[in-house]
Amino acid sequence: HTIANITIALWIAFLGGVIGSLVVVETGFKFTSTNLTQTIDQPPETISNTTTPDPELWEKIVTKISPTLVGIQTINGDRVIRQGSGIIVSSDGLIVTTANLWGPKGTVYQVFYDDKIIKGDIVDVNSKTNLLLIKTAVSNSSIAELNSRNYQSGQEIIIIGKNINLSQPVIVSQKGIISQATDSLVTIDTVPSKYLFGFGVSDKYGYLRGLVYLKNGAVNLIKTETIENFFKDYLEKISKSR
Repeated sequence: HTIANITIALWIAFLGGVIGSLVVVETGFKFTSTNLTQTIDQPPETISNTTTPDPELWEKIVTKISPTLVGIQTINGDRVIRQGSGIIVSSDGLIVTTANLWGPKGTVYQVFYDDKIIKGDIVDVNSKTNLLLIKTAVSNSSIAELNSRNYQSGQEIIIIGKNINLSQPVIVSQKGIISQATDSLVTIDTVPSKYLFGFGVSDKYGYLRGLVYLKNGAVNLIKTETIENFFKDYLEKISKSR
């Protein structure tokens, strides 16, 4: 009887071990399967702040900024001697452009808005900063929004202005890259044109970053900070003269 009892006990222990092993294996499989399923179901990590480039980005920027730009013709002796563009800086028709469009005594300045041609008068000029301020009779104009963000080599920009074709202002734009940026000089790698005087410069965020002009075959940029200071100086002069 003792041997029989021992044998029965051994069989019970063996069977218990087998059943226990199966339970552990099954439980482990369920646990592993659950974790694996959770891992597969989790969405893949994405890079934050990544956006798809807008194929119409530059077109939208031109559409946004063009209402704040005008075309300008410098006329002397019934002949157009210079031509360029400018930006509207006040609702009462003040326009900033480059001093390259400044003509000799007796010069007439024609300013082309979208639907009208207005005579302009020179009210201030700064040859050192190459800026010219023209006053027109137009009121409630769209005003250019200037932004003094950092200028860095390699930044993409777009040059926007208005040329005159058969007495009508035509929007002109061309892309470029800032090739050099120092405290005193910003140059742009783009196609030079004899009309690139007073054209506005926008970055890819739609911020107006300044005006361009040609010098020695290179396209240079006048920073917005310089333009703002020039305009503020003019307002201070007007205030003191009253």
